Amino acid sequence: FPSDMTDLQKLEWMLRPPGKGVYTVSTGAGLASSIWKKIYKTTDFQKVTDGWKESLSKIKSSKIALIGVPSDVGAGIVRGANMGPIGLREFLYQDNSFKKWIKADVVTDVGDIIVIPQLLHDEMLNETQLERSRKMLYGGDSSARGRLPDERLPVSPLSILKEVTDLLFKLNPKIRILALGGDHSISWPLIESYAKQVGPFAILHFDAHTDLLESRLGIDYCFGTWAHHANRVIGGNGRLVQVGIRVSSKPKAHWEKKEGVKQFWADEILKNPKKAMADILEHLHSLNLKNIYISNDIDGTDMKYAAATGTPEGKGLTPAFISKLIEEVGMQFRVIGGDLVEVAPVLCLNQRGEPDKTLLVARSYLLKMIEAM
Repeated sequence: FPSDMTDLQKLEWMLRPPGKGVYTVSTGAGLASSIWKKIYKTTDFQKVTDGWKESLSKIKSSKIALIGVPSDVGAGIVRGANMGPIGLREFLYQDNSFKKWIKADVVTDVGDIIVIPQLLHDEMLNETQLERSRKMLYGGDSSARGRLPDERLPVSPLSILKEVTDLLFKLNPKIRILALGGDHSISWPLIESYAKQVGPFAILHFDAHTDLLESRLGIDYCFGTWAHHANRVIGGNGRLVQVGIRVSSKPKAHWEKKEGVKQFWADEILKNPKKAMADILEHLHSLNLKNIYISNDIDGTDMKYAAATGTPEGKGLTPAFISKLIEEVGMQFRVIGGDLVEVAPVLCLNQRGEPDKTLLVARSYLLKMIEAM
């Protein structure tokens, strides 16, 4: 960064107003306008930008930063989660409790990570592409920026998210971040930053899949690998607690022995939900940690409740179980942050009741997560 740039100005470079983090030709722009009406009471882009910058200035006194990460380049099968933050905000800003939290500056919506939709992580790019993307993202508005930025600025969504998370902690060391995905790869830079900024913590991870591959097709950071890296950085030893697993090429014993994680598979939870919840909470207490990060993949929920996702799976968890567990964790531990990922509203437009059904379930989780924080 230029040496005279403030941390707040750095955030303004790497973020965009809500709904503008993903480049879309027509429909996305219309959805963003709908969100702007709810947030800023206008669709005039300059007024929206002014309102967004005013929100950013409140981050030092806010408790929770809401951030959209409209990237699905880290997905592996069916994409569409890049439209998750737009859909989720549309429903969040209809909720009276959420609007009260925003008005009281308990929650600050810092906008979206700017996403070049063909990029994932800067480690995957050569110097020529890095330079071209930096000029495109940071060098085009000479009136606002005055000069080209320092060559080290990140350009890929995961790399930008890591830098932004670090800056948010620098501005407010007590901030708790709630990220709207995007595919599950976005959890990795968040966890990486949290591991450097806060003390020891555990991860409560809702998912149908383990996401514990060391790499996938030669890619280190993606939807199927983030949990492997996250588990390493938080220290293993059962600190990654996976709930709702039911699709895996390996049995539970394999992952718990190889990775040192603790798993509660969906079938055992469905047999006796009350006992399963007690066992999960007992395990979390046995770690002797106060801090919990919640990573909530919507496909941990049974597909009959949440089908608008890239990999919907049956025989999953109920919204009631997930919501209750989040609530209990919030009462018994310190929830330091979280994410909700893999909501893909565009995938179920031809199904009656979808994607609204999925978005309503997702909103209920987000509200519970905010209450827990």
